[in-house]
Amino acid sequence: MVDNLFDLSRSDQQLTLHKEVIAYWTAAGFAYSGEGEVTALDRDSVTIKLLEPADSNGEYPRGKRIKIPRFADQTRWSSHNRVRPAKTGNATQRPARS
Repeated sequence: MVDNLFDLSRSDQQLTLHKEVIAYWTAAGFAYSGEGEVTALDRDSVTIKLLEPADSNGEYPRGKRIKIPRFADQTRWSSHNRVRPAKTGNATQRPARS
């Protein structure tokens, strides 16, 4: 399913502190995803605290803070570097493990 740009922008605008999100980011050539909580919001980035480990080697343990670009930063934002709400409706969508 292709995301509608309006929906992506709207979900980004609705981010608030302490909201649970699913984060997607890349580092050192690898893609990661994990559930997190928003701890800081800037115009161009959102900082999340991981609620569970995002990898098996311990580089992204529970509690680690990660800064991810927001939709407004079209230079750094991508489908591989973004956050989205953790819950849609009554169901929680868990990210696929990378």
